[in-house]
Amino acid sequence: MWFAPRLGRGNSSNNGEDSNNRNPAGVPVGGDPAIFNNGGNGNTSINRLYFNPGAAAYTIGSRGQTLTLGTEYQGNSEIILDAGLANNQTILANLLYKESSSPVSGITITNYSSADLDIAGDTLLFNRGHYPSGKLALFETFDDPFVVSEFSRRRRVFVPLLQRETWLPTPEDVVVQKLRWGRNKDLDDARDVLAVQGPETLDMAYIEHWCGLHGTLPRLKEALDGIPPLE
Repeated sequence: MWFAPRLGRGNSSNNGEDSNNRNPAGVPVGGDPAIFNNGGNGNTSINRLYFNPGAAAYTIGSRGQTLTLGTEYQGNSEIILDAGLANNQTILANLLYKESSSPVSGITITNYSSADLDIAGDTLLFNRGHYPSGKLALFETFDDPFVVSEFSRRRRVFVPLLQRETWLPTPEDVVVQKLRWGRNKDLDDARDVLAVQGPETLDMAYIEHWCGLHGTLPRLKEALDGIPPLE
C-alpha cells in the first residue's frame, strides 16, 4: 500500500498515520513522496501508469533516476493517457522494463488524448528473464522531411530474440540516419549494415538521394569502401 503524506486526518489510505500539518483537502502537492509502507501482499510491481481526463500536469521522477515497470498486469506494462486529458505529462526518469516470466509480455504506451507525454529520460532499459538485457535510446520524432519518410517506411517484423513482432526502420533508413549523425560509432554502424545487408540488396538510389540532401555522400563512399572483402 502507498499513501501520499498530505492526506487528511482519518483518510483510510494513510494506514492511520498522524496527519497533522498535512493538506486537509487530502490532495498531494509538488514534492510529496509516495510512501510504500508494507509488504504489499505480493503486489509489488508498478504495471500501469494511467492518467485520467482530470489529471493535473504530473512530473514523474528526475533525471538520473530509473522507474521500473513490472509485467503482472495482463502480461504487459502500460502507460495510458485517457481521452479528454488536457494537461501534458512528463516522465523524467529512465524507464526499466522488467520481465518476470511471460515471454510475450511487453510495454505499451498509448495516448488517446490531445495532451503530450514527454518521456525525457534518454533510455528504455530491458531486464528480461528469457533473453539478454538491453537498452534502447529514445528519440522524439519531429517535422523533418527525412524523419517523416523514415517513420512512414517502418516495417512490422517478427524478432526471434524477443519472440514478438515489433516496428523497425528499413536498413536503408538506418544507413542514412547513421551517416547523418556522423559519430564514429554511427559511421561504423552504417558500414556494418551495408556489409551485412549487401549494397546489391539495398535501394542505393534512395540512400544516395538522402545522403545528397544531407551532404553525407563522402561518408557513404567511405562506408562502402570500408566494407571488408568476402573471403
